[in-house]
Amino acid sequence: LEHVAERGRPGRPRFRYVLTRAAERLFPSRYDDVFIDVLSALDDRDPGLADEMLKDHFARRIEELPEDIGEKPVGDQLAQLVKVLDDDGHMPAVEQTGPESWTVTTSNCPLLHISEGRPGFCQVELEFFRSLAPGATIDCTQRIAPGGNACVHMVKAKASKD
Repeated sequence: LEHVAERGRPGRPRFRYVLTRAAERLFPSRYDDVFIDVLSALDDRDPGLADEMLKDHFARRIEELPEDIGEKPVGDQLAQLVKVLDDDGHMPAVEQTGPESWTVTTSNCPLLHISEGRPGFCQVELEFFRSLAPGATIDCTQRIAPGGNACVHMVKAKASKD
């Protein structure tokens, strides 16, 4: 909670208490239901439009990244990917499995409910991940959406072109 003083009234100050953005997630809402209805209406009018809109969203996110991300070592690119995943609520964990390979496991999917019946969403999201770490190949070996308990991505550094 945070409080805001209400001024302009005589007497003792009054405070209005409101939920913070972080606390809003603790209470049930119907945002997913409304969003699913909107996506369904878009799909009815123009199949594939919802996927294109998600691509546009991710393109805007990429514009927020440092311009030289592709020139950095794969470990730095992966750190940027993990930061974005963490910021978006994916709850990522990274394990280095070799000198130039890692496993990125995400135990939460912010798109889970809205992606049901839209397999293209997972592919669009995977392409977004790949754009965040252009020096690596990223393959998804497990998804939360079909009933898994995590999304698992295998990451390998691409061979250098020296």
